[in-house]
Amino acid sequence: MDYGCYAPAVVFIEVFKRKGIEISMEQARAPMGLFKRDHIKRIFEWNPDVARKWTEIFGRDWRDEDVGDMYENLFKKLQLDVIRDYSKLIPGTLKTVKWLRDRGIKIGSTTGYFKEAVQANLEEAKRQGYEPDTTFCPDDVRGGRPFPWMVMRNMLENQVCPPAAVVKVDDTVAGVEEGLNAGSWGVGVSKTGTLVGLNEEEIEKMNPATLRAKVESASDKLRRCGAHYVIEEIGQLPNVILDIEEKLKRGINP
Repeated sequence: MDYGCYAPAVVFIEVFKRKGIEISMEQARAPMGLFKRDHIKRIFEWNPDVARKWTEIFGRDWRDEDVGDMYENLFKKLQLDVIRDYSKLIPGTLKTVKWLRDRGIKIGSTTGYFKEAVQANLEEAKRQGYEPDTTFCPDDVRGGRPFPWMVMRNMLENQVCPPAAVVKVDDTVAGVEEGLNAGSWGVGVSKTGTLVGLNEEEIEKMNPATLRAKVESASDKLRRCGAHYVIEEIGQLPNVILDIEEKLKRGINP
C-alpha cells in the first residue's frame, strides 16, 4: 500500500512543524521502517540542525520524554487522520498475492505503525481484495525493526519454519534487516518504496534518466544492507520466489 510511502512521511513533517521546526522530506524519510516512536528519535539523533533548533526554541536539549509526547499526542492522531488517504494498493499486489496463494504460501505482515493505524490499513486492504494471514506491529512484540520479533511472531502464528522457508519483502533498510536478523531471505523493493519516495503520478512525469538514477540509488542502499535480492516492484516477486525455491533444493540457505 501507499506507493512512495507518503502517509508517514507527511505526518513526521507536520509533527515537527507543530513544534516550530521545519524538516525536509529527506529528513522525514531517512529512518523509515522503524517503529514510529523510534523514527522520531532518529530524526533528532541523525540531524544536528534539528536538535539545535529544538534547543533554540525550548531552551534545553530534547529528551526522550519529548519524543514520547510527540509520538503519543501528535503523531498518532495526525497519522490516523490521513492514513486512509494513502491506502491504495500498489499495482501488481493482487496478482502477486494470487500467485503466492495458488502455491500455498502464507502471507504475514510487519510494520512500524501502531495498532490503530494497522487496523485502518487492514480494513482498506481488505476492501481492495487483499488480506494477509497475519499482521503484527511493534506493540505486539515489544520491539520494532530491525529486531526480528515481528517476523518470528508471524512464523509462529503461521507455523512456518525454518527461517530459510521465509522471505521478507520490504522497501526500507530497517525492514530488510529485520528479515535478515530473523535468518530469512531478504528482498528489497526499490522503485515503489520510500527510498525513491515518489508516487505513481510523480514517476510518470519524471525524466527517465533521473528516475533510473533514483531507482539505482535505492537499489544500491538495499543491496548494501544485505538484501539477497532487489526488485523494483512487487510484480517481480514471483521470479525471486522461484529462484529461492531452486536454491533451497540445492541446499543453499540465506
